Amino acid sequence: VTFRANPATAAPGSRFKVNLSVAGFAAVTTAQFTLEWNPAVLSYVGTGDYGLTGMAGANFGANNTAAGRLTFSWDDPNATGVTVADGTVIFSVEFDAVG
Repeated sequence: VTFRANPATAAPGSRFKVNLSVAGFAAVTTAQFTLEWNPAVLSYVGTGDYGLTGMAGANFGANNTAAGRLTFSWDDPNATGVTVADGTVIFSVEFDAVG
């Protein structure tokens, strides 16, 4: 499985969204990773646009976002494996550009 964040350019003081999409997401039963960014440049706002069954805000650990880290963990609630098309957005992250 490949996870991709779309490139984004934002002026300081603006709010913007980064979409996380996947490729090769076939018969996946669980996924986890940590998304990192420079907290001097970006301030975390929240997540949304959930594109997998059973995904919600509770799938994210936001306790280290001030340090530029967001953890993600998802399990297929049916435990049968989920397949989505390449390019499917599985969630988005919203930021404020601060620097």
